[in-house]
Amino acid sequence: MCDGRVLRVYPFYCETYAIEIDHGNFIARYGEIDKRKSNIFVQAGDQVKRGEQIGVVGRLIGIKVPSNMLHLEMYASTGDSPLTIKDNPPYQRRKDLIDPTPSIDAAVME
Repeated sequence: MCDGRVLRVYPFYCETYAIEIDHGNFIARYGEIDKRKSNIFVQAGDQVKRGEQIGVVGRLIGIKVPSNMLHLEMYASTGDSPLTIKDNPPYQRRKDLIDPTPSIDAAVME
């Protein structure tokens, strides 16, 4: 989406991985990344450029209908605090979770 610094790469959901990137004005979590190390192209601390491939979309395993998908979350502030907050129902996410649609629309128009 834009330049940034990789914060974390870790197991996420249904045998996939997540990559968190601090993009300066927001943090994005890119989820459902293929768990094979050969399909994860970044590691914590790496600097990334807009358009650079960071990984390959993974296949969700252990759900009713196994499927491939990209999971995207955006957070309004940066920092190093966890994005998943177990005692914050219903989504168990930080309170600054934002709708990514305007950012995606703006990036497409550039």
